[in-house]
Amino acid sequence: WGFGALTWEGAGKEVRIPLAFRPEALAAPLVLSGAGASGELAIPLEFGYTGPFFARVEGLAVPQIVMGEVSDDPLDFYTFLENDAALPDHVRRYRITVPGGTRYLRVAAATLDEGAEDDIDLYVFCPERSCADGNEGYASTTTGAVEFVDIYEPLPGEYVIDIHGFETDDVVGGPGARFEMGTWLIAAAGGAGAPTVAVPAGATVGGGAEARLAWAGLEPGLSHLGLVVFSDGERDLGDTLVEIFSE
Repeated sequence: WGFGALTWEGAGKEVRIPLAFRPEALAAPLVLSGAGASGELAIPLEFGYTGPFFARVEGLAVPQIVMGEVSDDPLDFYTFLENDAALPDHVRRYRITVPGGTRYLRVAAATLDEGAEDDIDLYVFCPERSCADGNEGYASTTTGAVEFVDIYEPLPGEYVIDIHGFETDDVVGGPGARFEMGTWLIAAAGGAGAPTVAVPAGATVGGGAEARLAWAGLEPGLSHLGLVVFSDGERDLGDTLVEIFSE
């Protein structure tokens, strides 16, 4: 850490604000998007050290997709129920198993009825309703048609996923919404698209460079997810989440 202060002076007064700085070894984007069944993506980098530099790709993960339908909740109120058999029609439940060593989990849900003003919410609960940070789980409850939850280095075990029909239009047979739900599991090894990443052999403090991610042969019409992880050969310095939309 470095410490200092910023001082303003004027009109016989002085204002002093303490400052603290923590230098970073690497600055890289948190998220980048690319497109195409085959292609390349440039990742801009800035270095805060001088020394060896390496990168690796984890993924690309292919989504597991399910389709469903959920009824409208007239009370617009969600509460977790332990018993699956007691779930109302305005909650649809899914369970997935996350194996040990998984680096990243994404769960996303999107409504499918064009022109409808459907609002569904997404809830993801960790194994035994206990996440690494002490939460029971995570929720995505925007007013939009797409909801998603991302969990970095998820705990292994069974996850419970609830989709809640917060406010939905009519479908055949009554009020409700059709939806699509996808889950992505990024593992440290394996994945689609034979991805590779090229980086400079070394870093220079204050300098910049590009990492170039390349992939080929992705299945068309899907969103693929991966991590580009940067290191100095001894420890990981950071990573960039990449979303590749194959066409």
